[in-house]
Amino acid sequence: MIVNQTSAERYQIALEAAGIGIWDNDLLSDTIHFSGYSHQLFDIPREASINLEMLYSRMHPADRPKVEARIKASLDPQLRAQYESEYRIVHPETGEVVRWVRSKGRAYFTEVNTPYRFTGTIQDITKEVKARETQQKLLTLVDNSVELMSILENDQKNSYLNKAGMEMLGFDSIEQVNETPITELHTPEDIAFVQANVLPAVLEKGKWSGVMNVRHLKTGEVFPVFNNTIRIHDPVSGEPIAIGAVMRDMRPEMAVQKALEESERSFRMLVMQAPVGICIFKGEDFIVEIANDTFLEVAWKKREDMLNSKVADVFPEATKQGFVQMLQSVYTTGKPFYGKEMEVVQERDGQSKTIYVDFTFQPLFESDGSVSRIMDLSIDVTDKVLARKRLQESEEELQKRVAERTSELEKKNRELEEFTYVSSHDLQEPIRKIKMFREMIKERDYDNLSDFSKEKFDKVGESINRMSNSLKDLLNFARLTKEEEYEIIDLNKIIADVENDLELMIQQKNVTIKKVLLPQTKAIPLQMHQLFYNLMNNALKFSKKDIPVEIEITCEKRPGSQLEAKEADPSQSYYVIEVKDNGIGFDPSKAEKIFGMFQRLHSKQEYSGTGIGLALCRKVAMNHNGFIHALSEPGKGSDFILALPAE
Repeated sequence: MIVNQTSAERYQIALEAAGIGIWDNDLLSDTIHFSGYSHQLFDIPREASINLEMLYSRMHPADRPKVEARIKASLDPQLRAQYESEYRIVHPETGEVVRWVRSKGRAYFTEVNTPYRFTGTIQDITKEVKARETQQKLLTLVDNSVELMSILENDQKNSYLNKAGMEMLGFDSIEQVNETPITELHTPEDIAFVQANVLPAVLEKGKWSGVMNVRHLKTGEVFPVFNNTIRIHDPVSGEPIAIGAVMRDMRPEMAVQKALEESERSFRMLVMQAPVGICIFKGEDFIVEIANDTFLEVAWKKREDMLNSKVADVFPEATKQGFVQMLQSVYTTGKPFYGKEMEVVQERDGQSKTIYVDFTFQPLFESDGSVSRIMDLSIDVTDKVLARKRLQESEEELQKRVAERTSELEKKNRELEEFTYVSSHDLQEPIRKIKMFREMIKERDYDNLSDFSKEKFDKVGESINRMSNSLKDLLNFARLTKEEEYEIIDLNKIIADVENDLELMIQQKNVTIKKVLLPQTKAIPLQMHQLFYNLMNNALKFSKKDIPVEIEITCEKRPGSQLEAKEADPSQSYYVIEVKDNGIGFDPSKAEKIFGMFQRLHSKQEYSGTGIGLALCRKVAMNHNGFIHALSEPGKGSDFILALPAE
């Protein structure tokens, strides 16, 4: 069946197929006529009478002033502007945006310049607007990326370079970018590499990734970048039309890596030169990771036979003598094991010998609290043990020799203490340099790093700070001895000095401190200051968020016979001093663990610290023939109970 259609009807059908409606405003009669698709775009029934106010009610309120202004300009006889506007159409009841439209048209005027007709088209551009928004988001993302992003045209000039790229390469304007060939951004050797390797790979395979050099336009500095390059092709013909590149400045990463390598070399040098045997076992199979020369002498082994091997394979006799079981216990429980004058039978090349060692199996923890390694600190005390045995056999003959051996051992112990002090002190210098270089990199290039590199860069800073704090605390711990001079001190003065030291944190956390009058006692002033500083700092650190901190210090004199602590001497009286807080508390089963070296109940990300503070408190208490314990429950604060001899 053939249907005859007029040209107007065919035109109307074609417009509706293209998603375009027609509107015609008879200004003299103030009536508006719509084609069929225009009704659909405005959600107006075909039989409805249409006026301009009805159309305005369908527009988004924020778009109406713009549309009114452009209609006014089109109807102005002086301007007679072409009408074009994009706006949002909303649902008449909910007000939600239904679609975006573009309206175009013009006004017609009488001979006396009176507008009598206003007509044009309206088109749904919702998909186009969304595409533009997506494109704008992508452009904003690219332009604000910390890595260089560029588009290289076939004439070997960049048509686009983002802000990070302009800063990295020394450009002042996009016009300068468009005019500069890539030959000026490389040395002759590097441009030869680009032309021989990068460009052919991109054109043939579609991409190239790797490290290459670029040159700063202003300074001339040549530096390495990691470049990811792709071919951009015409979607119709498939022919290459441009090359896209994303480059990351490698200098910050290389500087951090160099600093870490230098720090690791310093640490390994100190371990290897230590006067005490040091060996580190890794993982649950106890793979030998590090063994210094002193340990090799004690273990009677060769380095090539030990490194990267299981301890059970290196020391088959260790399983028989229970040493592997000791390591497994330390690995499982996280508690150190101390061996005193342990008898060890060694085997090598079919021979055996017996030695005596003092050793410590010290667990090394990861950030999540799990044990990853165990450090073995060993001292050969065979001479001392044999000397004592010979002394028992012949007391008179060997008495002089025992004194000599004891003197030698004391000398070794002094050397070990000196080594601990010097090691901790000397490590501060490379750490200070690492901090300085890191701050230089951060000030200059931090914003140019990728998110991945920023994360790793920040973790390096956190690790450096933890290492520095650990060394300082370890140094303070190593200095604690009973040989310092005792004097009569006023504990009230000690508390006042500690409050002064913590004044800023006390103000920030709105702290209330309640305390009684404390006694005078014979003690080492500096150590007492360290003890109460750590207890009060502990209360501030582990306080509850958004709750004012309360610290209460009490004291009473009590006979040792009334104290439940096993360390208490029944014949001795004690000043029992309690430091209570209303902080987060802890599991009472961990009450003894918290006083161990490097023991933490929380991750470093939650609460800062080195895990030495409470161990220092216990050592100070022991130096003064006293003791310290803790009581707590989660969420109910903590109570640290310190007992010091009253006489």
